[in-house]
Amino acid sequence: MKTTTNTPSNRSLNSPRTNFSQLNRFYATAALLFVMGWYGHVLAQSDDFNDGNDTSPVAWFHYDAISAIFGASAQDTWTFPNGNSYRLQASATASPGTTGPARVSSFPPNSYTDFYVAVDLVNWDNTYSQAMGILARAGNFGRFGFPTTAGYMFIYVNGAVTGGQDNFIAIARLQNDAQTRGIPGSSGTTSEFHGITLNPANKYRLVFIGKGTHLEGRVYQLPDVHTPIAVVSGNTAGDTVQLTGGQCGLFAFNVADEAMVDFAGSADVTFDNYVATSSVPDTSFADDFNDANDTAPGPAWVHEDPIAQAGVPAVCYTGASFTFPNGGYRLLSPLPCTTAAGSPRVSSLRTDSVWSDFYISVDVVNWDDTIRELFGIAARINTPGPGTTGGYLLTWEEGSAALPNTTGGDFDLLRIQGEGGTEATQMENSTPGQNSGIHLTNGVSYRFVYIAKGFNFEARIYQLPDTTTPVKRLFATDVLSMFTNGYVGVIVADHPSDSPPHACWATFDNFYVAAAEPRLSVDTSSGTNSVSWSASLDGIWVLESSSTVGPGAIWTEIAANQIAFLNGQRTHTEAAAMAENPNTYYRLRKL
Repeated sequence: MKTTTNTPSNRSLNSPRTNFSQLNRFYATAALLFVMGWYGHVLAQSDDFNDGNDTSPVAWFHYDAISAIFGASAQDTWTFPNGNSYRLQASATASPGTTGPARVSSFPPNSYTDFYVAVDLVNWDNTYSQAMGILARAGNFGRFGFPTTAGYMFIYVNGAVTGGQDNFIAIARLQNDAQTRGIPGSSGTTSEFHGITLNPANKYRLVFIGKGTHLEGRVYQLPDVHTPIAVVSGNTAGDTVQLTGGQCGLFAFNVADEAMVDFAGSADVTFDNYVATSSVPDTSFADDFNDANDTAPGPAWVHEDPIAQAGVPAVCYTGASFTFPNGGYRLLSPLPCTTAAGSPRVSSLRTDSVWSDFYISVDVVNWDDTIRELFGIAARINTPGPGTTGGYLLTWEEGSAALPNTTGGDFDLLRIQGEGGTEATQMENSTPGQNSGIHLTNGVSYRFVYIAKGFNFEARIYQLPDTTTPVKRLFATDVLSMFTNGYVGVIVADHPSDSPPHACWATFDNFYVAAAEPRLSVDTSSGTNSVSWSASLDGIWVLESSSTVGPGAIWTEIAANQIAFLNGQRTHTEAAAMAENPNTYYRLRKL
């Protein structure tokens, strides 16, 4: 956003696929898997704006560029709609060819080298085109006569609203307050991801991560903060200018007004829930129950006792219990004097976060093998309650032989509605040729693993201490694509076929949930190596290749423009056929 400009003869922003190389022309004339560790948080800043100001708990620096550089009257405003969000507005400038486009920004005081910045994008004026998002490592802010502001930006551009343009996200370098320079990345010489359209009726989380020369921007559609809907990556190593540190904050600038006049309109964006820190937060959750409670680490597990919730009185039903024998987590539902509210069942859920894609594991320590019960993992749970719970289960049950059953048992991936009373579909039947039968021996510990990517599911059982080779593996698909996200947890229930019904219990341990497993998948079906991994992993991960493994192996990073993002996956496909390059090894490395 340069201060002195000449109006270009062509309208580069009206091309079907506007990108930052085009933006820059205007501004220039216009002015094997290796998992590496991460370090702790420092210099954290956050503001939810619920106090209706930007002075506490963080004192934000308002930067009105046009006023500061040209000595003009105030162009920008910073307000707090409903007393709980942060609206940045910039008035349209009468001379964008001189001052550059309308623009507004705001910054907390801390400076960062490596950074993680997240903010919710909750509203914007969608009647004209503007760029909105995060500016990081910002500094050298402009002053009268000196347009010097610099930084790295991660933005969403709603270019399509002014006709013939493209909606996209991008990472670029800001220089001289009003110029942008593309950074090599996802689209070659620039770091862009095109064809993503955000709707002001929804809310989104923007995340910008910087680790050394590597930069990554992500967009999440709330309430899901685990699985991004778009990702863009860049590496500044080849750039002639390196910005190594500075402030992080929020900004927006106009791209075109309602009449499609370049840079002649306003900027108007509302944000919420700003967080900045020097390292990437771990969004996974783990509980080993060694502290003999389910309240720490907080927030606490939420106990679901459908029989009690249905109103069965204590004189008839003493209530489910949640205890911690020998550092485990035992869920027990006693037998009520009436089954009017259904057979015994109990669950415990993590309701602090909503998960779409997931990787969940839990150890099963022991259970009651004298009754017919089922137990395991609950995922994407919706509307929990008596007669209303829906979602997906991974469970094991004893089978139909006489109890205790010394040979039988069955492993199921279930889609349930109405707590299973409306529907309980065995989704593994969608994959022909699988055998779900497996016997588990009470007193032997097992690890259950449940994985979901979209509506494709995988289940694994490991007999501990072996966590490498599963003793059973099943795949399933929800052909109805019913539950897109929800809560996760553990569940125990008396089997519907149990007659008469009995109290039920099982003991779990070492619960863990993350958005994805850090694992590479290789597809060779097309005759080339196609390597993919989840884009939901915390932090920045790079893919590296080598012709050898072991001591002395030389690993080379694969450039971001050779890695595609689609449906929550990052994928690299080798250009050469496998026969031409048979000895290639890959690893993921966390920066």
